[in-house]
Amino acid sequence: PATAARHYTDRFPSHAEWRVVRRGESISIRIVTGGDDAEENKGTSATVRAAEVQPFYNTQKREVDFRSTSASGADVEIPSDLPLGVYTVRLQVAVAGGTAAESAPKSALESVSLEQLLFITANPWNKDDVVYLSVEDERREYVLASHGQVYAGSKTGMPWRFGVYREKSVVAVATLLAKCSEEERGSIVRLTRRMTSLLNSADNNGVLEGNWSGDYDGGTKPWKWQGSAAILDEYVSNGEQPVKFGQCWVFSGLYTTVMRILGIPCRSVTTFDSAHD
Repeated sequence: PATAARHYTDRFPSHAEWRVVRRGESISIRIVTGGDDAEENKGTSATVRAAEVQPFYNTQKREVDFRSTSASGADVEIPSDLPLGVYTVRLQVAVAGGTAAESAPKSALESVSLEQLLFITANPWNKDDVVYLSVEDERREYVLASHGQVYAGSKTGMPWRFGVYREKSVVAVATLLAKCSEEERGSIVRLTRRMTSLLNSADNNGVLEGNWSGDYDGGTKPWKWQGSAAILDEYVSNGEQPVKFGQCWVFSGLYTTVMRILGIPCRSVTTFDSAHD
């Protein structure tokens, strides 16, 4: 809970298999050696010598420096320029009596994997991250807010539930990230552009199919959608098949959801009266 609050990810679902964190922050790892009785392990020291994160969907590895260590764990700092994605985390741990762990040879190191995957997102609170925003009200509105307004045919607008903290929404975004190269995931500019393609069925058999024909048989009329979560739920549940149907404001609301889950500040901009080419 303390880590989630520090990362501003405490509203995301608590899941046994994965956790949402932000790059440019640290995660605290506790190492327990031996039995349940602390006195039995009084002379045992566990020291993290190295840590690495590895995207679970390919073989690219990244070594991560740990900020500090102790006999019971480490604070592992996630680099502020790490490509976004879902990672496994493996630690190289030396276990020995007293301070011997700190000087143990590499041959004595044990490799330990964290049970949870880490969904590493961008960090608008970190000045070293390219998505940094200096105004807290803007961060809360453009990153954390899960409800908003979209406009289509009326200047009063309509409520839109972005569904940022829904489990299936997070899974859907992780699925989309797996379709991106490391170069795309490492560049916010390239990633945001790539996501416009992945959300549009016309380009890559993406999430949502646009339809301006007036014939919506076999799908949902665009104005019936009230938020992004139902669209992402359907996309995941139907084996990543395009969801029918959307128009401009639906794409805008959906894209905003994806960006906010990724930690990239975003606002939905739509119009209540426009021309169509």
